[in-house]
Amino acid sequence: MQIFSLILRDSVGGRAVNLVPCETPQDIYQIVADKVIDKLSLDAEAPEDAPDVYSEKGLFLYNKKILSRVLIKMNINRKTTKRQVMVLPYGGTRESCREYTGEWLKAEAQSGRLALPARHTILGASCYLADVIWEAIGETVVAARNAMSFLQDMASLASRAGKALSWTAPTGFPVVQCYRNMKISRIKTRLGDKVLRMSLASEGRGIAAAKQRSAVAPNYVHSLDAAALMCTVEESRKSGISCFAMIHDSYGTHAADSGALARILRAVFIRMFGEKTQSPLELWMHEILESIPERHRKDAPELPETGGLNVADVARSAFFFA
Repeated sequence: MQIFSLILRDSVGGRAVNLVPCETPQDIYQIVADKVIDKLSLDAEAPEDAPDVYSEKGLFLYNKKILSRVLIKMNINRKTTKRQVMVLPYGGTRESCREYTGEWLKAEAQSGRLALPARHTILGASCYLADVIWEAIGETVVAARNAMSFLQDMASLASRAGKALSWTAPTGFPVVQCYRNMKISRIKTRLGDKVLRMSLASEGRGIAAAKQRSAVAPNYVHSLDAAALMCTVEESRKSGISCFAMIHDSYGTHAADSGALARILRAVFIRMFGEKTQSPLELWMHEILESIPERHRKDAPELPETGGLNVADVARSAFFFA
């Protein structure tokens, strides 16, 4: 979410993930939880009674006013919203939000902290609360959602053209995302007196469009994560730092060099995503479009709009990396 906020200059999401200077660390999970509480309070205090909500099959799900008055009394906190927010940049959907919300509600009910009103079930409560959480997430991480939608639409465009995705990371590293349709072969064999039935999966020729779409956002972000790490190590070596403990997006070195490492990594991110740099997302789009036939390019989605975040503020953000 830091990377998406940097790419799209999202000042709202950027503040929530510590891209700008703050006296205390920002907790995006708690920020979303606070917005959920505000929304539940509005529903609970609505002047008019809310109508019952039913599923498409006519099954009663919930009454918004009755259920909100119960949920508002619970200890809704960062634990309530963490998984839903955390998986969003990795392809999280409204359905996954409902699933994780249902698991939290079920645990609360089993512990005795939640007593559902008459006729209400965990399923119905999770449908309502998940919608509230999903809306709160959308108000907090606007850039992540917009960037994800753009990446996924571009992946679908390439799949329709029969092409895999390939792009170049800022370090020059070539990245290829090519998930193909899998062919499943059923095998029946004997082992002693037993008959075994097994499945053997092999890669086919066609592009797996659904997998290409769902995987592109995390793979794209990880390619930028890796580039930032490599550039940080390279710049640190120039400054005389030679010992590193690096795991994906966790940077470490000896305590005596940690201040220098902190300054260098911030400078690297500003260089990668700063005002004087062409948008990595725009560069990525041009590379993808160049790889597909011209007749498909007219269907390309528009780049998401950018906000007013000053990327240079990262240099003064104590909690950007901690």
